[in-house]
Amino acid sequence: MAASSQYASAGNPAELQITGDLTLECRVKFTSLPSSGSMALIGKVDNTADKFCYRLWAYHSAGTGHRIYMAADTGNGDDANRTRAYVAWSPVVDTWYTIRGSIDLSTSVTKIFLDGSDTSATADNQNPGTVAINNEDAPLTIGAWMDGGSPVNFLDGVIDAVVVAATYTATASEPLNVTPSTTYISNMAGLWNFNGSSYADGMPAGNDLTGVNSPTFVDGYPFQL
Repeated sequence: MAASSQYASAGNPAELQITGDLTLECRVKFTSLPSSGSMALIGKVDNTADKFCYRLWAYHSAGTGHRIYMAADTGNGDDANRTRAYVAWSPVVDTWYTIRGSIDLSTSVTKIFLDGSDTSATADNQNPGTVAINNEDAPLTIGAWMDGGSPVNFLDGVIDAVVVAATYTATASEPLNVTPSTTYISNMAGLWNFNGSSYADGMPAGNDLTGVNSPTFVDGYPFQL
């Protein structure tokens, strides 16, 4: 599969640290769906090193069906040290979806929007209340997570318009990806539209990415993993 070893990563693990609230967003089209376990969309995580900062991912199990998860962590991935929520959905392959997860850390309120619709996220294995996001040196990765320095949980599909922002977006009408309003630019840690085979950050922070194992840029589409 195309997802066997390809992903994008921030060059400096200390980059893309979030202070305040959190929004992660992307457009994604799955080539295949997870049959068991997780497919990473966006994450600043190293599982084995117990460095959990924030993440957005697709998940499937026989017991739960398909879900989208959003989480912010204080460090070790333990249930008592995170704000996490999910929504159930029924995705199909070769279909574009816009996925946004947004967390108000002062209240542990999580919103997950699918194609602009508020899906009433369900809190799951979390400790309600203020969670300060862990900002250890786990790398930011798109299309995979790290586990002891090695990539795992690869996305099999195409991803575009990836956003990492230090803000909480309570409604679907608040635009962040592609053309964020000036209200949000100051809170944007990174925006990657992958236009013209570029990994450049579209925000002033300049957090450019690096492709690992030569991801493909699809003509007329964005970045294929």
